[in-house]
Amino acid sequence: MAIPIELLDSVALTSDMPELGLRAGEVGAVVEVFDDGEVLEVEFSDDSGTTYGSHTLSASQLVPLHTRGQALRLMELAQRFTPSREELRKIRAKTPPLTFDYDGEPG
Repeated sequence: MAIPIELLDSVALTSDMPELGLRAGEVGAVVEVFDDGEVLEVEFSDDSGTTYGSHTLSASQLVPLHTRGQALRLMELAQRFTPSREELRKIRAKTPPLTFDYDGEPG
């Protein structure tokens, strides 16, 4: 399932569009959303913030550059599956100590 593109999202072109003077990978900002997100007005700006293009594009021609909250959800999952200190103590208590031979190799 594709991540929906919303107003003010940063997006990148997925293919060259020579008729518009744009190349795959160019980054823009969504400034209008039409047809339930199927059509988007995207503004392209240079490093100084000067707009060099504003074009109406299909959502299929773009990829969103972030995942709105996905990182946060991953952190929540990591916390859910990370053992607590008490659980770690129990695991350590059940794990035999690692011993080394005189040459420094485990044994």
